Amino acid sequence: MSALTAPRNTREVYCNASAIHRVKEISSGSVVYPGAICAVNSSGKAVPASDAAGLIVIGRCEEVLSGGRIIAKSGVYVYDNGSSTEALASTEINKKVYVVDDQTVGKVGGSNAVVAGVMRDILPSGGIVVEIGNQAL
Repeated sequence: MSALTAPRNTREVYCNASAIHRVKEISSGSVVYPGAICAVNSSGKAVPASDAAGLIVIGRCEEVLSGGRIIAKSGVYVYDNGSSTEALASTEINKKVYVVDDQTVGKVGGSNAVVAGVMRDILPSGGIVVEIGNQAL
């Protein structure tokens, strides 16, 4: 095939793929706040994202439900930029970013390098636009 020379109607296969809702039980002793980056631990229970071994980020906590469960939603959100060696710049757009804590992402991610997602942009305010919960990273 050769390169396009006119518009092409390319079908979208994964419509709304960035809005997966997951209901997860909260790990005993953990508190997950709405708006936080949330992850699951090795037992598959929800925890606030942190630099802890074995965590997998699943999205933003949308709501805390009765019965010790949360709704986590994958998507694109604005979180705080790390500082010092964790500070992100426009050169990291479309690269993996790492969890610093449940509201901050950074370039390195501490000793466990828990992947938060993919940085999509940096705002003039310094906020980091990050896609979380959808990628197999």
